[in-house]
Amino acid sequence: MPVRYAPTVTDHKPPHRPRPERPEVRVEPLREPVSDDRPRAVDLAVAVWGVALVALAATAALVGLDQAAIRATLRDTLAADSPDTSADDIASTVDITMIASGAVAVLVLLLALMGMVQVRGRNSTGRTVLMLIAVVAAAGSLVFWYTAKDALSGATGILPFVVAVLAVAGTAPLFARPVGRWLSGQGQLRPI
Repeated sequence: MPVRYAPTVTDHKPPHRPRPERPEVRVEPLREPVSDDRPRAVDLAVAVWGVALVALAATAALVGLDQAAIRATLRDTLAADSPDTSADDIASTVDITMIASGAVAVLVLLLALMGMVQVRGRNSTGRTVLMLIAVVAAAGSLVFWYTAKDALSGATGILPFVVAVLAVAGTAPLFARPVGRWLSGQGQLRPI
């Protein structure tokens, strides 16, 4: 019996068939793309925060220029409210009040500047920083006014309220929906 070998691939050629057409493939994102243009609300918030920081710096400067009179009024007020307290304790309390107020002002100034830069750079952390600093600025301004209201007059009596209102007003636009979408980089969902 003769030995038969299997046919090789080259021995048999299938008939030539044309390639089928490729189906059209189209990929669409589920969300509308978010523009890289900064929303106007961000610029408005940064501008209002800038005015708030100027008002804060003006308050600190006016208090610093009239520090002797403010310290004297605070000492007199504390002595009248607590006649049994020693002069050293009253002086220490006045020193702590002035130092704490200055420290809060510097902290608010630096952190607000950092938050403003972050928000303008499309970092959503900046919005959180500005929200927290708005609370600290508003509370700190009102506490400062309350503790030193007898010593404050003219602009120094009004500016703490201005700082409080502007800090809150400068943070509010950052929570608008377009700003949130811009900060997160996500667009609106498309209907399917």
